[in-house]
Amino acid sequence: MSAISGVNSAALLILQQTNSTSSIKDDKSASDNLVAVANGVGEKIGMSAQPGQAQSRISEAMFSVDNVNINKMKLELIERAGQKLGFDKSDFDSEADFARQMRKQVITMHASGADQKIAEIEKELGLDKLGISLLDVVSSARNPDLDDAVTQALKEREGAKNKEEAEKAEKERDALPPSSLAPDEIGLYGAANN
Repeated sequence: MSAISGVNSAALLILQQTNSTSSIKDDKSASDNLVAVANGVGEKIGMSAQPGQAQSRISEAMFSVDNVNINKMKLELIERAGQKLGFDKSDFDSEADFARQMRKQVITMHASGADQKIAEIEKELGLDKLGISLLDVVSSARNPDLDDAVTQALKEREGAKNKEEAEKAEKERDALPPSSLAPDEIGLYGAANN
């Protein structure tokens, strides 16, 4: 009997503490509280503002596993192109100098008839599969934030890749035998053992 009454006493104490904290009075009127809650700035205990649509999209973009950072891929491609042309980005004072020297090198190579060497570099970097040229990449280096041919090619490739992966995963799910849920010995639902 004493164990049960001890549990009841503990439960009663918890409920009393909860009620005492939730009954804190403010000098605000009920309409002020309603407006505050409607605007997401309610300051009552136990209230928290829900993220808005913009905040949810930002969070999804930052933390989603499916997120592909095209701009990062573009910058890596530009840096790899510079390395193939014999330039290291860290050797330059600014990215503008790096881009200028790369562009100058590609134009000089075209003028001297080194189109075979340019084609080899494009193939090594996978530019032929993207449908863009080395000159497109080095031109993109001048302003990597632009939505240019390189960005569009990367977006198209990643969109196709994500679509293929989604289709493959869906086919794998469809190939699995249908599972049914059933309660086990203690009443928890899980996959039925056939």
